[in-house]
Amino acid sequence: MQLGIKNVEHYRPYLGGLLGLLLMLLSGPVMGKTGEITTSPKEQSFPLLQTKTGAYTNVTVTKKTKDWIFIIHAAGVCNVKASDLPTDARIMLGYEEAPKLDATGQVIPPPPTPSQSLGKLVRNDLTQVKEFATGWRHNGKEKMAEMRGYLAENPMVVSTVLGIIAVVYVLT
Repeated sequence: MQLGIKNVEHYRPYLGGLLGLLLMLLSGPVMGKTGEITTSPKEQSFPLLQTKTGAYTNVTVTKKTKDWIFIIHAAGVCNVKASDLPTDARIMLGYEEAPKLDATGQVIPPPPTPSQSLGKLVRNDLTQVKEFATGWRHNGKEKMAEMRGYLAENPMVVSTVLGIIAVVYVLT
C-alpha cells in the first residue's frame, strides 16, 4: 500500500494529538504541584513510629504530602502530620536534611535564612558604603573614563553581556 500526500495530510491532526497526549503522559511527574500526593516506588517501613500524639507499630508509609503522611500500622490506618514526627523520622522521610558534620564530628550550623541575613545587614555599620559614595563623588569622572577605556579595549565583554540579556529576554 502506498501512502500519498493527501493521506498523510489527512492523518496529520491525529498524529499531532497523539504526540501531544504522549508528551502530557510523559511529563506528568514534572508538572506535579508542591503538596500533591506522591507515592514512592519503595514504601518506607518503621518497626515503631513515635509521634507527639501516639506510638504506632509495624508502620508502612504509603503516601506523603507536603504536610501529612498516610500510614498503615498494626492497629489500622491513619494520617499523621509531618510536624508531629520526630526529627529522625522527618529526615528519613525527606522532610528535613540530615545535619552536616565536620571532620571532628561536630554539627555544622545551617546557613542563615534570608531574613536573618537581612537583619544583620540592617544592623551593620554603613561606613564602607559611605566611603565608597564619597570616593565615587570625588573620582567619578576618572572611574567612568577607566571603565569606558576597558570596554573599548574589550568589546567581547559588551557583546557577551548583551547576548546573555537577549537570550534571557527571548526565553522569558
